[in-house]
Amino acid sequence: MRAGPDGIAAALLALLVGGAAGASKAPAKTPAPARPPAPLFAPHTSTFVPPPPFPDLGLAPGAPPASEVTAGSFVFRWPLDRIVITSHFGGRKKPLRKKKSRAHGFHGGLDLDGDLGEIIHAAGPGRVAHAGWFFGYGNLVVVNHADGFQTLYGHMSEVHVFVGEMVRAGATLGLVGSTGTSTGTHLHFGAYYKGKLVDPEPLIGTSSAAFVAGSVADEEGAPDEPAAPAPAPAHGKGH
Repeated sequence: MRAGPDGIAAALLALLVGGAAGASKAPAKTPAPARPPAPLFAPHTSTFVPPPPFPDLGLAPGAPPASEVTAGSFVFRWPLDRIVITSHFGGRKKPLRKKKSRAHGFHGGLDLDGDLGEIIHAAGPGRVAHAGWFFGYGNLVVVNHADGFQTLYGHMSEVHVFVGEMVRAGATLGLVGSTGTSTGTHLHFGAYYKGKLVDPEPLIGTSSAAFVAGSVADEEGAPDEPAAPAPAPAHGKGH
């Protein structure tokens, strides 16, 4: 006897209910474990390596001392074609703290406003000592120059040079970005002289030899002043 429409509907409903009941009895699948957060070290490394002392950052393995990079002095230039300084060298409030609790810190360079993908130029001729990820600086390039200078370029979106590469003044090092600890697209531009942080802004348009000569004069100091006359002896007993 052929089943009517009601019989067919009842049979389909029984199959659906039975399938759902069977599925409910199946053991629940264990959810896949969440992926760990991205590491703070460079993506191409597999182990955490503590950063070196920052003044020695430019002396990467195989990189020559800055004095061996090139002979003669050079004139510093800006690393971007359009210059808008958003944060100067020296003391400042830390930008990533909440407004009510921002602590004062030291800013070891200049923050230069830039558009994403804008070309970053070498401030002078030299040899690339570091090219890649470096903690809060994100993608960082360090260039060793003559006369004991180093320049740093942080938060790049792309790095276009490699360690050991010789670059001319104005050469393309990479592109502006916001990698690392950053609040927006910009370039962190820093400078070192003989391992000591210096303000990059006064260097622009100045020859490295002139800066060195001024530093030597400062170290030697002014001529000794005549000694102050000795105080007159007191008139007391025995005089």
